[in-house]
Amino acid sequence: MLIFLLNGVVIFYIIEFGRLLCPNYDKVWDSSEVAQHTGTNDWWVSIQGWVYDMSNFIHGDHSDISGEASNAQSNLDLLVGQDLTDYFPPPLALVCSGLVTQASLELTYKNFTPTVPTAMHNSGATQSATGTALDNADWYTATFLPKIKQYRKGALVWDPSDIASQASDQNIQRIWAIWEGGVYDLTDYVNTVSINQGATNTYQFLNTDITNVFKQQAGQDITSSLNGVLATLDSSTATTNMDCIRNAFYLGETDFRKTARCQVQNYMLLVFTSIICASIMLKSRNVIRNFKIDSCFVKFRVTLKGEDSLRHTIDSLAAMRYDDKRKLLFIICDGNIIGSGNDRTTPPPVSSLTSLVSTRKWIRSL
Repeated sequence: MLIFLLNGVVIFYIIEFGRLLCPNYDKVWDSSEVAQHTGTNDWWVSIQGWVYDMSNFIHGDHSDISGEASNAQSNLDLLVGQDLTDYFPPPLALVCSGLVTQASLELTYKNFTPTVPTAMHNSGATQSATGTALDNADWYTATFLPKIKQYRKGALVWDPSDIASQASDQNIQRIWAIWEGGVYDLTDYVNTVSINQGATNTYQFLNTDITNVFKQQAGQDITSSLNGVLATLDSSTATTNMDCIRNAFYLGETDFRKTARCQVQNYMLLVFTSIICASIMLKSRNVIRNFKIDSCFVKFRVTLKGEDSLRHTIDSLAAMRYDDKRKLLFIICDGNIIGSGNDRTTPPPVSSLTSLVSTRKWIRSL
C-alpha cells in the first residue's frame, strides 16, 4: 500500500504539480511557436493578442467581394503562421467610443505593409468596397469578433526582453510597453499624430499624459508610472482612454512561462535527479570496491602445439586468485588432432600436466 501511495505522489508531482504552480502554461504561445503551425490542417495565426487555429475555416471562400477569393493558396501560404493584427484594423469610432467621432478615421501604419492587400479587412466607413458585409458599421464587433472567437486557442505572449529590444531598435522605433501584464502598442497612433501635426484635434484623441508615458518608457513595464498618471485624471477620462487602449492597441501578455513560479518545478526535478544519480554512483562505487567473486567457471579448448606453452597456460589458470573450493577448470581436448611438430594427440600431455598441477592446486580433470 505504501508503494502505491508513493507512486501516486510521484505521478501527481510530475503531471499535476506543475499545473498548480503555473496554470495555463500550455495554453499560450509566442510568435515563433505560432509560426510553426503552417500545415493544411494546422493553420494558425495571431490577431490582436490572441492565437487562432483557422484550419476549419480558412480553406473555404468566405469573401463576398466580386473577384476577390479569400482562399487562394498562394495568399494562404503568405499569411499562415503570421500576426495578422494589422489586417483587421478595428474601426476607431467603434472601439474608442467617446474619444473618436469621425467614423472614417484611420491610423497610418509605421512598420506594416500588407503582403496580401486583398486580405485587408477594413470595415464600416473605412471599407472602400460597396455592397459587402464589411460595409456594416458594426461588422468588427457584431460579426468578426464572435466568429473568430470560435477558433481561439489561447493568448499570444511576448518575452519582456524582446519588447525592450524592439523598442530600442532605431529601424522600427516601436512604442509599446507593458501595463499590468498586458502588452500595448501605440506605435501607429504616435506615428499618425506626428505626421498630422496640423490636425491634432482629429488624430490626437488619447490623453497626452498617458501617451507620454508610453513614449518616455517604451519597451518597459510602465504599470507604476501609468497608474500614477491615471490617478491624477478624473475617473471618466481614465476609463475612456484605457478602454480605447485595450480595444485598439492590445497585443497580448508577457510570457510568464519563464518566471520563477513556472520554472521552480523544473529546477526541483533537476536537483532530485542529480541527488538520485549521485547516490546511485556512490552506491555502485562501494559495490564495485567490495565486490568478491564467489565462484569461477573457466572453459577452454586446447590443441597441442607444444607442451611448454600448454603447461604455462594451465599453470596460469590454476593460479588465478579465486577460492580453490569454488574453482573448476573444464578442459576440452581435440582427441583426433595432432598439432604441428608433435607426435601424439592432445589428451595425453594434458592429462599428465594436470596431474602435476594438482599437487599444488586442487583441480578436477576431465
